[in-house]
Amino acid sequence: MKPAYQIMGLRDPFLPFETSLSAEEARKNIIDPLQRLSLSQVGIVGIILGKDKRALIQEASGIGYIVKEGTLLGENSGIVTAITADGVTVKQHFKDYMGRVTTREIVLSLKKEEGVTGK
Repeated sequence: MKPAYQIMGLRDPFLPFETSLSAEEARKNIIDPLQRLSLSQVGIVGIILGKDKRALIQEASGIGYIVKEGTLLGENSGIVTAITADGVTVKQHFKDYMGRVTTREIVLSLKKEEGVTGK
């Protein structure tokens, strides 16, 4: 006679691992790769103007990302606020030693290639 297979005390391999974090805490810990970048590591490669303005940015390692207005970019809670023909404006919030939050706008400009003249 064959012994019966018992699953008592064993984890079902088809169920996801359980974590001690709640769903809300888990969402806070997920950071988009764009939020890990410093704005000094990012360069604007191209801009698409039209109904939906978009910009192609490239990090120092050569990986490219497409951003639009409202995309979170850079550390310090940076957010893309405007995309123009000349560049991308990012608004960042900083907290000083007194706990006051200050806002700074940084414009990442599109670099023109050599030999190309602006009109």
